[in-house]
Amino acid sequence: IIAKIEGKPYVKNNAFYVYSVYEVRSDVDLTTGNIEFIGDVLVNGNVKEGMEVNAGNSITINKNVERAKIEGKGNIAIKGSILSSDILGGGKDITKIKAIDNSKALVDILKEIIEAVKEVKRIDLYGKDKKDGEIIRILIERKYKTLPRICLTIIRDITVCGKDQEEGKIILAVKNKLIGLAPLNIKNYREIEDVIKLLEERIIKLEKELTIPVDVIIDYCQDSNISSSGNVYITGKGEYISKIIANNSVYFTYEKALARGGQIQAKKEIK
Repeated sequence: IIAKIEGKPYVKNNAFYVYSVYEVRSDVDLTTGNIEFIGDVLVNGNVKEGMEVNAGNSITINKNVERAKIEGKGNIAIKGSILSSDILGGGKDITKIKAIDNSKALVDILKEIIEAVKEVKRIDLYGKDKKDGEIIRILIERKYKTLPRICLTIIRDITVCGKDQEEGKIILAVKNKLIGLAPLNIKNYREIEDVIKLLEERIIKLEKELTIPVDVIIDYCQDSNISSSGNVYITGKGEYISKIIANNSVYFTYEKALARGGQIQAKKEIK
């Protein structure tokens, strides 16, 4: 393998890459300014209060991060302590993963509502004069109270991720059929199936856009937010009153590590 450019060699999934590396030999502070680089970033010092480090690939910080924001599209490794900071591994993938989860949650609720409407009509629970839209509104108010909040979250997700023509249709459908008094506009419950179809198409689109999951490796964090599109590895003392979210798993690898307060959330396992 011969590289045509100078940089950092990298192998993943049997593919070979060479990334340029931006090295900060000092602290990241007001003297250096915020760091934004298309490839790898290596910080030999600390990342000080109010500063940001943003990389198109991996980030390695050899000392502490305090009241700062670190975001990388590749793996992130922080060898010192993290205090009151935001660490985001995977970049926009994290936003897309949340958008996928929210869309799937709404699809599940809408499918339940369709089955509930069928059952209500079969046993004639609310009388024969009740229209499908009225039944749906009653069900939302009594049984599916979380639906309006999820709808508003999805509208926000679409706005953040960028809205195209198809996603614009989702916003219109949600506003015209599901929020507030809008269910009264529904003449036949099968109209909800059209919303489900739009959401399922969006889920497929977002899943195709996801890149390879990346990992975040830290020693200790306190009063911080740690998110990863892959795994989170805590190799040192542990965490204190922090929010740790991994799309895969969270691993505490040090035998005497502690978790005190906060929230730890993973789709696979917490070990």
